[in-house]
Amino acid sequence: MRDRWIGLVLIIVMYMFGYWAFPQVRSSVPLHSNEQAQVDFEATPFEVIVFPPVLASLLFLIMLVHRRSQAQNQHDQYIDNMAWLLLNLTIAIICVMYFAVLGRYFDWITEIRSAVIFSFGFACIIIGYYLPFTKREEWIGIRTPWTQQSDMVWQRTHEFARWTFIAGGILIGIAAWFPKPDRRYLAMFGFLIATLLPAFYSYFIWRRTDKL
Repeated sequence: MRDRWIGLVLIIVMYMFGYWAFPQVRSSVPLHSNEQAQVDFEATPFEVIVFPPVLASLLFLIMLVHRRSQAQNQHDQYIDNMAWLLLNLTIAIICVMYFAVLGRYFDWITEIRSAVIFSFGFACIIIGYYLPFTKREEWIGIRTPWTQQSDMVWQRTHEFARWTFIAGGILIGIAAWFPKPDRRYLAMFGFLIATLLPAFYSYFIWRRTDKL
């Protein structure tokens, strides 16, 4: 998920789908519905079809220009990998929302929220996989007062967080298929599992090592 070509492929797919969809979208596209399933926000076909891939392209180009030079050392390589990971996840979420909005317009799906929730669950799983590779001196990771005091606490916390993020991401993904309001509660429960358990675990590990 850290390779540059992943974001580029997603952008190309969005442009290809937009090229196909543009002649067929002849009215305003619903973007949001209230609790009564009534559309309360719409956008023009141009805004819906053109803006998301253009936004993704701008983000990709900004990153490409900013990270254009080859990494000179291990630290630069780490920063480069994490930056592309976060960018690719952002573009993937934009892509999912893009297809979900137009898919609803074409009656392929009935609800946008389910696709968005599922994409965030997928993002949690991907982030969880890479958490053990994060470094204490950088800003990415479970940054509690206790993980900041010890490399060992940091590493053990992030090895544990890998599984809580994966479990939480799976729950969030499953929640996408539940009816309201159950999916909201299940998605929030998955998010709390992913984020709170590692924080408590970091304190537990710190207390154990502090007593040794």
